[in-house]
Amino acid sequence: MGLQPSEIWDLTYKDLLIAYDASIVNSWDHTSYICSLIYNLQVVTAATASKRRGRFKNSSEFHPYRKKESKGLKVTSENISVLRMIGDALVGGK
Repeated sequence: MGLQPSEIWDLTYKDLLIAYDASIVNSWDHTSYICSLIYNLQVVTAATASKRRGRFKNSSEFHPYRKKESKGLKVTSENISVLRMIGDALVGGK
């Protein structure tokens, strides 16, 4: 985690957990970058062998801790009634 032994005794348990989480995310930044690099090289290699082109991926698609932007609507208690009305209208219900 990049801490000296003398620095550890001054930290609380919460501080140690924050430092550990930061080091894990940092390690995954590196790993996800390497994974995307290897994947994109395979896509380029496969594209030269055939006429099909694959889709490139960025490193965030391989990162398990980075939040991915979701597409679509997130269902919450505020918008569930609107979704129910749309569903009923589509199936001819109420």
